[in-house]
Amino acid sequence: MTRVSAYIPAYNAARTLALCIEALLGQTHAPHEILVIDDGSHDKTAEIARRYAQVALVQHGTNLGLEAARNTALRMARNDIVASLDAGCIADARWLECPSSQYERRKSCWRRRTPGRRCSRIPGGPLEVCAHAAGMGNRADRESFVSFWL
Repeated sequence: MTRVSAYIPAYNAARTLALCIEALLGQTHAPHEILVIDDGSHDKTAEIARRYAQVALVQHGTNLGLEAARNTALRMARNDIVASLDAGCIADARWLECPSSQYERRKSCWRRRTPGRRCSRIPGGPLEVCAHAAGMGNRADRESFVSFWL
């Protein structure tokens, strides 16, 4: 089965981070790696991430922005699929099941999509699937795989 790295970019996300991590740990296709990228938080974001043995915490000393957090995660991720989940999202239990099974069936012809363009999968490079939401309680479901990053 395809191995998945999941990452959570987090900035002052103490209020929502535990629920987000719990949702990833409860996946039917559990990620093999969970990264929390703490982008210079001033709250207890890092402390909450450290409570989970399954989570690797990466800390930026200062707030470098979402783009830097994503780039850090993509450099650190070690698996074929890299899934991004905003700290304010609660992933549906089957969220990672769909792209993992699709990737397995179509490894040789997988296409990455971004709004308005398509390009071929970079050989040996990870595929990133994302769920983004504006606030706590937003749900990432199996239909939310509309954003594929290069």
